[in-house]
Amino acid sequence: MKVVIKEDIIRELKRIGLEKNDVVMVHTSLKNMGYVCGGAQTIIEALLEVVGEEGSIMMPTQSWRNLDPEDGVHWEADKNDWQLIRDNLPAYDKNITPTNTMGAVAEMFRQWPGSIRSDHPARSVCAHGKYAHYLTKDHDLSNIFGDGSPIARLYELDAKVLLLGVGYDKNTSIHLADARAQYPGKHDCTEYSAIIENGKRVWKKYDTLFVDGEDFEEIGSAFEEEHPVSKGNIGTADIRLMKQRDIVDYAVEWIEKNRKKLSPKEIVIKFFEDGYTNHNYDYIMTCMAEDYIDHSPAGARSNADAVGILKIVAGQFSNLTVKVLDVFAEGGMVATRILYDGIHTGTCMGIPATGKHITFEALENFKVENGKITESWGYWPDKEIEQKLKAD
Repeated sequence: MKVVIKEDIIRELKRIGLEKNDVVMVHTSLKNMGYVCGGAQTIIEALLEVVGEEGSIMMPTQSWRNLDPEDGVHWEADKNDWQLIRDNLPAYDKNITPTNTMGAVAEMFRQWPGSIRSDHPARSVCAHGKYAHYLTKDHDLSNIFGDGSPIARLYELDAKVLLLGVGYDKNTSIHLADARAQYPGKHDCTEYSAIIENGKRVWKKYDTLFVDGEDFEEIGSAFEEEHPVSKGNIGTADIRLMKQRDIVDYAVEWIEKNRKKLSPKEIVIKFFEDGYTNHNYDYIMTCMAEDYIDHSPAGARSNADAVGILKIVAGQFSNLTVKVLDVFAEGGMVATRILYDGIHTGTCMGIPATGKHITFEALENFKVENGKITESWGYWPDKEIEQKLKAD
């Protein structure tokens, strides 16, 4: 394996167009570069030497495990211990809190003399150079990637994006396009993080735009067909350099064109996946009409009522999963046959928790209008469920 030294990195960065005084967002994978003599330190030194004292470098330094266990970020812990995590996870400290899966380069960069890290407890960035303070200041809890965020300030400064051994799925700048674009299903979600507020640790609730980046690689491939991207290699890694404004502007157009409206059938299937299995109640609030009507005995009369019922069911049956066995759709009407599977861990039908594992099937029908569930008719086999819970 060829040894990569700092001069190799500097030479290749300059060749693909990184210049003195540039402002650049850098995403890295050290392991994908092969053997770099000096590792993360060498890469950071090379970047700093290329952009010089009047340039600026920014990297993502996210600590996304400082989120609620319900988001799936503490997968090792039993659900019964989730409250322990909420009560005891150390509060974010930008000088101490380590990064999560950001790589060795970003982890060293946040500790580099002169680097400034933003205050977001889960989605922070870190910058070094002339504009470091401007890029990282006032990183609002709710405005992670939108206008006014560090990513948007890169756009204002006409920055570049450098991908060192990573793909477009790591290109955080595309999240600015998420924030700017209008597309079906765009919605906020509720997050929680441990922070210091008024000198005390608190488990802070905040709303922010829901993003996932599932189509970022597709966006990147389409972008390269229409826009120049300077490419090269460092060791065994492919590298790319592009103008941030180019990728963001293109991504806004791509998202608005390609993130299509869900069909009534898809909306209902996602309702079961997010409402019962994933507990994504923010999506439920957006996929159901505010004046939603449930014609079953549960009798919900709003999307908020529906979320309340889902939470009650989640308290009655832990590890609850649902499987759509059959689904038929005609126009805006959707009929389903659903298999429920869970552990009885909360009072149901007046029966205290038994710890029994039970399954049952239910029939549920929905009316979807203008992309939202407006009405539903459900049949749960109450007698069968009761018999199973009472059985010896």
